[in-house]
Amino acid sequence: MPAALEVRNLSWGVDGKALLADVSFTVAPGETLAVVGPNGAGKSSLLRCLYRYIKPAQGTVRIDGEDIWALSARASARRIATVLQEQPADFGLTVREVVALGRTPYRKGLAGIGSHDRLMIDASLSRMKLGDLSGRQLTSLSGGEKQRVMVARALAQEPELIILDEPTNHLDIRHKLELLTMMRGLSPTVIASLHDLNLASVFSDRVLLLSGGRVLGEGAAVDVLTAERVRDAFKVDSFIDAEPLTGAPRFSFQLPSNT
Repeated sequence: MPAALEVRNLSWGVDGKALLADVSFTVAPGETLAVVGPNGAGKSSLLRCLYRYIKPAQGTVRIDGEDIWALSARASARRIATVLQEQPADFGLTVREVVALGRTPYRKGLAGIGSHDRLMIDASLSRMKLGDLSGRQLTSLSGGEKQRVMVARALAQEPELIILDEPTNHLDIRHKLELLTMMRGLSPTVIASLHDLNLASVFSDRVLLLSGGRVLGEGAAVDVLTAERVRDAFKVDSFIDAEPLTGAPRFSFQLPSNT
């Protein structure tokens, strides 16, 4: 079942410098939230707090009302799955073997893979259209195919929440659209950081705009990504109209005339 996420008054920093300050927002079960903002806005730092990689200096992160830091690492891994920008070393593993790693939080000791594990692995491979590639070495795949494998591995965890850090980095236009279309139909709640405002506008239910570690806006893309807020966050002028296929806001950009 998809989970609700509640973040309240979250702050974090290093060496006395605040990288996140008083960040608060909620995500309803089954929603897709796009986290957007310029380089250095705090997007990756925020996601690391959400998947328990770093503990915030202040504030709370709750999944269905439970503080994630009150959960054991195993319990957290059963509820929250993560897909990072960096592709992990595959150590000569096949696609199926990589996806099977998603079952690790459910295995005890040296126990092998059971019938339910195999069911979830098969379902994840099918969901990400990887059935024909399951026997291939991960290193033999394209960037877009590898990213689909990482999402399939996350789905095999049976998570309530999936967090994706710049999942479309280094992908061409077709692979970006394929991956985001697949993400849009996932059953867990999804939080993804994205650079491209046009993609965020089309493929998310709501948008969280960060700048300087603070929230500039949260809500529907049409309400949050106004020309004024885009200028404040990205230091560019924007022209906004309607995307012809979906009606979602569409953005064109130029440097300010006084630059």
